[in-house]
Formats: sequence, C-alpha cells, structure tokens
Amino acid sequence: MNLREDAEGRRVRDQLIEEHLPLVGYSVNEMSARVPAHVSRAELASAGALALVRAAEAFDASKGVPFARYASLRIRGALVDEPAVHGLGAPWRTPP
Repeated sequence: MNLREDAEGRRVRDQLIEEHLPLVGYSVNEMSARVPAHVSRAELASAGALALVRAAEAFDASKGVPFARYASLRIRGALVDEPAVHGLGAPWRTPP
C-alpha cells in the first residue's frame, strides 16, 4: 500500500507520524548520550523526524512488520548517518 496515493492514504500517513513522533525523542535521547557535545540535538531531532515521515510514506503493512519497529529502525539509521553528513564521519561512534 503506497500511502501517498490518495487523501485517505495521506490521512493514514499523517496519523502514523503523529502517533509515533515520540519515537524520535526516545531515539534522540539515546543517541545524544553517545555523541560529542558539539553534535546538535536539534539536528538529530530534525533528521529523526524526516526519517519518520519517510518511514510512514514507505511503510507496507502487508509485510507483517509493526510500524513502530519499522520506523524505529529507520529513525536510528538516520541518526547514525546524520553526523557523517556534516563531516564528522565515523570517529564519533562509540562501540556498543
């Protein structure tokens, strides 16, 4: 199901985003503890919110994966990639 196709799809997409926005905050809080202080929480939050929107647009319920799980992985991936986009690269990452 492509949620961008019609008004009902957009309504469902918007509802998914609103209901799962706290996932961005949780992920940013978790990631903030692992990055240097100069990495902006606002930039991480922005990257996470954009990832949530993209996850809602790309989500396919027929795959059987809960949206929260799918979105969490997409958000975390965006947060991991965000510092690299700004030239910080891999050195900021800490081992698990």
